[in-house]
Amino acid sequence: MNSDEGYKSIKTSLETKIKIKGSLFSCYSFPVSSLDEAHIILENIRKEHYDATHHCYALQLKDCTFKYSDDGEPNGTAGIRILNAIQHFDLKNILVIVVRYFGGTKLGVGLLGKTYYEAAENNLSNVEFIDFIKYQKLQITINFDDQGIVYKIFKNLNCIITNTTFQENLSFEVLVPPTKTEFLKLSLTDATKGKISINNQEIVYSPR
Repeated sequence: MNSDEGYKSIKTSLETKIKIKGSLFSCYSFPVSSLDEAHIILENIRKEHYDATHHCYALQLKDCTFKYSDDGEPNGTAGIRILNAIQHFDLKNILVIVVRYFGGTKLGVGLLGKTYYEAAENNLSNVEFIDFIKYQKLQITINFDDQGIVYKIFKNLNCIITNTTFQENLSFEVLVPPTKTEFLKLSLTDATKGKISINNQEIVYSPR
């Protein structure tokens, strides 16, 4: 998904396991919204698997911030390979942790990197994805007489009304795709002959 339109993430967390030459690789995927949230989850996994040999991970947020760690594995064999799997599925706001219990046989750099990728790829192949669409939130106030034409414009431009307030005037909180924001403003201003108040609020992301 184009980053201007939104992003794809995972709906729920998932644990999967693979075993290679005696070593057990337990992979966990989690939806996250911040670095702080990811670090808390990572610490909990480390405590749960305190006796594991390695706790390798990668994460990527919707603003394309990413982090990864080999956690003692040879450089370039673990964290970056997990991140490669995340990016293969074009996922954002996600943390993937692969916990390794060493089985006594060294895998070698090539097989080790392949195994970390496969552990993450196998997990992400089985998790449920969800799309989050990017919207501009607007606060709009109109006269009651104009509500018919305003509702029609909202419908034609696929706007989402999240709140409606009835007082002296009619006020809406509306979500609109950012690419349609200016056209919506022009259409509403023209339809109401300028008898309208439109204020930009924050950018939000809503599940498809």
